Amino acid sequence: MLKLSKKIASDLAISLGLFTRIPVKSRVEHAILGTTVWSWPIIGGMVGLVVGITAEVINSLEAPPELAALIVTTLLIFITGGFHEDGLADSFDGLWGGNTPEKRLEIMKDSRVGTFGVLSLIISIMFRWVLLKFLFESGFLVGPIIVVCVVSRSVLVPFMMILPSARKTGLSSSVGKIPHWSAVICLIISLLPIFLFLGPSGLIPVFFGLLIILPVYFLAKKLLQGQTGDVLGMLQQLVEIGILMTIVLYYTG
Repeated sequence: MLKLSKKIASDLAISLGLFTRIPVKSRVEHAILGTTVWSWPIIGGMVGLVVGITAEVINSLEAPPELAALIVTTLLIFITGGFHEDGLADSFDGLWGGNTPEKRLEIMKDSRVGTFGVLSLIISIMFRWVLLKFLFESGFLVGPIIVVCVVSRSVLVPFMMILPSARKTGLSSSVGKIPHWSAVICLIISLLPIFLFLGPSGLIPVFFGLLIILPVYFLAKKLLQGQTGDVLGMLQQLVEIGILMTIVLYYTG
């Protein structure tokens, strides 16, 4: 039991250090990340809870929804240190800036941000700001925010299992083979907030929001011949937007 408790605590610390800028004592670079993926939705839930509670506090102060949505969008970026946004920008630069898989991967590895990357960030932030504004106007905040934060990180696991890494090095390749038990636990945990906050009917908007995975999969497979850490960052951002959009349309439309 003690060994299991240490394993759980270690996995949570590693995932927290990976997905957020919260200072924790973890050794992500030396960890076997494949066995820690079960905890990714928990980290998403922690981020969502902090952001959701903050949103409720701001809403109780009757702040204008435009300002409230901007604060929450900024907080989402601040907690993760722009981790996923970085992947989004790099992916757009590479996917549309190169003409071969090798050239695209080379561009994505470049620390400089190009036109496509900048435009993707602007559009992503605008989408999230507008959608969060609608949530503030409806008063339906904590549940959708937690669900979005959990599911958008959980989907990275099956995506990595279906589409192999395009590189032999890098964050995505360092995850290694994901044990089935870890993936199953991840899936179960990711379903809990949907039923808890949205009810069984919440599976409908979440399902349609997840359809954004399909074009990402086919683009990565065709243009990169696999996925990378940057592609996973892009996927998280697009799924976050996709589910936010379908929740807004389903519950407030």
